[in-house]
Amino acid sequence: MKTILLAGAALAAVALPLGSQAQAQDAAAIEVPAIDYEKRVLDNGLTVIALPDNSTPNIFVSMWFDVGAKHDPDGKSGFAHLFEHLLGDQTVNMPQGDTAKYVSLAGGYYNASTGFDRTNYYEVLPASELDRALWLQSERLARPVISEAEFERQRDIVKEEMRMRYLAPPYGRGLLALIDNIFTSSPMRRLPIGTMEDLDRATYADVLAFHEAYYGPDTAMIIVSGNFDTDEMFRLAEKHFADIAPRENQLSLDIQQRETPITERRQIVVTSPGANLPQVALGYQTVPADHPDMAALQVIQQIMSGGDNSLLNERLIRSGLASNGYAFSFEGAEQSAFIVQADLATGTETSTAFAAIDTALAQLLSGPVDAATLEEAKNEILASNLAQREGIVGRANALGEAYYTNGSVDEANARLEGVLAVTADDVLRVARQYLGTTNRVEMIVEKGPDDWESWKNPAPMPTFATVPAATRPALELAAEADRMAMPAQLDVPAVAAPALNTVTLANGMTLYHAKTGDVPLASMSLVFAGGNNTDPADKIGRADLAIAAIEKGTETRSEAEIAAMLERLGASLSGSASSDGTTLAVRAPAANIEAAGDILRDILDNAAYPADVVAREKTQIVDNIQRQRASAAGLAGMMAFPVLFADGPLDLPSWGPTEMIEGMGRDDLLAFHRAYLRPSHASIVMTGGLDLDEATRIANSLFGDWTDDGSVARPQSRPSTHEAKGKTIVVDLPTQQAAVFALAPGVRADDPRVIDMILANDALGGTSSSRLFMDIRGEKALAYGAYSQTGFTSQTGYTLATVQTANATADEVAAALIANFEDIADNGIPASEIDERRVVQTGSFARRTESSNGYSSLIAGALLDGIDVERELDFVNRINAADGTTPGQVFGTVANPDQLSLIIVGQADEFWDEVKALRPDAVRMTAEEVDLLDL
Repeated sequence: MKTILLAGAALAAVALPLGSQAQAQDAAAIEVPAIDYEKRVLDNGLTVIALPDNSTPNIFVSMWFDVGAKHDPDGKSGFAHLFEHLLGDQTVNMPQGDTAKYVSLAGGYYNASTGFDRTNYYEVLPASELDRALWLQSERLARPVISEAEFERQRDIVKEEMRMRYLAPPYGRGLLALIDNIFTSSPMRRLPIGTMEDLDRATYADVLAFHEAYYGPDTAMIIVSGNFDTDEMFRLAEKHFADIAPRENQLSLDIQQRETPITERRQIVVTSPGANLPQVALGYQTVPADHPDMAALQVIQQIMSGGDNSLLNERLIRSGLASNGYAFSFEGAEQSAFIVQADLATGTETSTAFAAIDTALAQLLSGPVDAATLEEAKNEILASNLAQREGIVGRANALGEAYYTNGSVDEANARLEGVLAVTADDVLRVARQYLGTTNRVEMIVEKGPDDWESWKNPAPMPTFATVPAATRPALELAAEADRMAMPAQLDVPAVAAPALNTVTLANGMTLYHAKTGDVPLASMSLVFAGGNNTDPADKIGRADLAIAAIEKGTETRSEAEIAAMLERLGASLSGSASSDGTTLAVRAPAANIEAAGDILRDILDNAAYPADVVAREKTQIVDNIQRQRASAAGLAGMMAFPVLFADGPLDLPSWGPTEMIEGMGRDDLLAFHRAYLRPSHASIVMTGGLDLDEATRIANSLFGDWTDDGSVARPQSRPSTHEAKGKTIVVDLPTQQAAVFALAPGVRADDPRVIDMILANDALGGTSSSRLFMDIRGEKALAYGAYSQTGFTSQTGYTLATVQTANATADEVAAALIANFEDIADNGIPASEIDERRVVQTGSFARRTESSNGYSSLIAGALLDGIDVERELDFVNRINAADGTTPGQVFGTVANPDQLSLIIVGQADEFWDEVKALRPDAVRMTAEEVDLLDL
């Protein structure tokens, strides 16, 4: 791999809080491989970029257009995004839905996205599909077929997406309001999702005009990343795209409007029925993405909210004023915004939160930041880019985003060089120039009725450009005999999967190791038996609370010291508790993984659980539960396991009733730590860019002397005494979209029928080519998505289908879910369909094993479930060996429709009568009446 070294200067020491006795670890310089590429431009203007990587069995083929939400026609915001939904699902040579089906059944996945400045369409496929993937993109560009009926259907789907992302979530309206008020006179004022009113104003004629005006090879770029021969790829691109003519009337894509600067402070109040706790935000206008000051703004963003040692974490989180606080940028080619946001804790006044944010900003505005803070921020940015460049998708997307927001693919590398060049004086100058107290919008989101007019920007919406009417007729699907055949598959490249190595450490622990790539990034996870199911019945949530607070101080290091050390190393530490166990992990540049692991060892040896930290973490968990209960999908998710597993091994919510969380103390967490986070219950997993010898040395150095007497027995989960009985619970919650969940029993992780359940679930709702998606979104246009999952633990399993839909159609979705479960129970699944799902699962598994995190999670999951790791990694052979006639039978027996439970959360008056007719056993309650211990 050709690289340039984008290295942060190594610090021998870091400034620690006054009185600290802790010693800082040396931090190695972080080396980020440059993204090396080859570019060619065809005669018709199409740019083609190659990013070859023969270490993967896959390819990522993406087509980008210099067209985004800023080009939405006047009075029709959201149009570019609506058009993205329409383009390519049917073409002259591919009937409706065949593209989606082909990609999925080839073992790949596809999607598209729309930003302010660009739209992209992409597929991830096995490398043998390169010729076909490029042909599909040429079909999308030159030969799309869009019917008026499909336009109407996709508009309904986009409306459901808007409800799901912005209108139903309690705080979703905040971003709509903030962007509308930060910007006044430029197209950035309109978010890509648009508004319901503007979507209704769009017409089918607009679709044809938009495509003719803006979509051509002269506005497009193809990026191909993955396993291919570069010359062959360029030859295929020439074959499929060279004959496509550029736009006849090459309308300019330049945006003429410029933003009106904010010159005085403004405050808006957004009310939402579900905003149980306030949220505050500040919004500033900044500069175009290619401006030299953007590198300093990126560093400021990291100083403000990058990790636990950030200014916002100190002023808002550690102080107990907020549960979350973060800063982020909307980067645009013409204009950008810098936003600071905080979710407030119970009892925090909004004026207090704004004052705390201003105190954090004052630290940037009062004088140059110290060298340690600046270096921390740079190393975090470098480490984040290192993680992005681990895979073929991340590298390709970095180039595409750089081109359309910064004007050049080279900016993907140049921005990092700019970050490294940022000085403390640059940070001070840029903060003073853009982040003042009078040039901003202040926003409060609080509980109350929807009142859209109260927060809208008082300035009238500007007049934006429109496009001329189309001059060409709409294309139509060719007769079957006249359709161009899809190209043949190419040879399958020989790529060895990462090899699993197992080593017994000096203390008897098992190290599981795999070198998953050459990018100098490493992941280290410790997996412990003992998780949520070990919580005492009166202390539900203990495991989650213990893990949430574990890195917040030890006997040798303070919370602030741990955060500063990790971030200076470019490292992150994460933890989670599942039903069967607990995982603690660090991820860092390979050169710093040992130093990061030393901090993890200190946490395991000396976790202190300071009383003030425990109190703060409890408040945050309780507040987050309160926020989640205000969301239809959030509340349904909290109810799912208590409904399905009443009196069983997963019957209790892992996060616990709030009164139990509030009643726990430091001693409870120390008891969990002493009982379960010990070497006799642990395994270690190391993946990434480390060789086996180095991984073994590091693991032994860190943990080889870590021993206990094994006096505490290996934890056992609560035994299963559960027999599922189907329930129907309707919860009345004021929200603009209902959540409909269907839950059925499953099998244990060690059950021989696991593979059958995986294949059957994939057919039911595993992907966008599965039955639920094709029925509920594809045929009925009732939702943005419709999926199912099947899960396994050491004690039991489940199948869960989830859909979010308009309140008025919740009963239709519920009926569709029941019908799909019943169809499998009554009729099984054809062996031919199961064969298709084998390919889907094989492709998905191959992608998981490519990344360090994906491979590590496979191993950790097997260890948590008590499954043989090598058997888990033999997944593809087990999938292919399964009898194709049994998955449907097994699923119909295990996920018996008679035991199917339904949870529907939404405005019950709009669907209660219909649901009661569908399920006479249905019970209704208010959101306040939901008792997770009695469902």
